[in-house]
Amino acid sequence: MLKNGTWTFKTSYFAKYKELDGIAVSITVPEYWKGEIVRELNPPFSLLNQYKKGLITDSEYVKIFNKKVLDNLDILEIANKVNNKVMLCWEKSGKLCHRHIIAAWLKKNLNVEVVEL
Repeated sequence: MLKNGTWTFKTSYFAKYKELDGIAVSITVPEYWKGEIVRELNPPFSLLNQYKKGLITDSEYVKIFNKKVLDNLDILEIANKVNNKVMLCWEKSGKLCHRHIIAAWLKKNLNVEVVEL
C-alpha cells in the first residue's frame, strides 16, 4: 500500500488517450479496448441516464454519484488500482464527467493533484 504523497493520478477520455496505461472507469468502452476496467467506479446506469436526459442538474449528479458510489468505496483500495494509470471515460475534458468527480474525491481525501491530460 502506498503512502500519501507518492500517488500519481491522471484522467482523460478514450478519443484522446490511447496509451497502454489507461484504465476504463466507464460503463461501456470502445470496441478496440483491451485494457482494465474498474467497474466499482462506474456510475449507476439509471443515474447516468437521468443526467444525460437533463432530468438532474450537475450538482445533483455530483451529490448522488458521491453518495451511491464513492462513499461506499475504500479510497486506498481504489487509489492503488488507479495509481500510475490514466482513468478514462467518454466525455471530453471541458464537460462534467464522473471521472472529474472521482478526481475531486481523490484530491480531497488524499491531498493530491489529479492531472487531466
